[in-house]
Amino acid sequence: MLITQEEAKSKWCPMPCPDNKPPGICPCIASECMMWRWETMTRWEQRLRDGRNSAPGIDMQEVADLLPRKGYCGLAGRIEH
Repeated sequence: MLITQEEAKSKWCPMPCPDNKPPGICPCIASECMMWRWETMTRWEQRLRDGRNSAPGIDMQEVADLLPRKGYCGLAGRIEH
């Protein structure tokens, strides 16, 4: 499941916390984690193009601000796109 970093930060991490709390107690730290994986640039660029096509009056930077690049926890391996 691809999610934004903000969405990820509302999820719990299954790994032990740095402060020795048990697994499942710490929130996800998204791209600050070594296991975080970004969606491919190709996929993100396509989402940006689709977004711009649906709202032709805004420029690409505005579209990128509205559609941030997504990612996922790589702990379970690669997701199918």
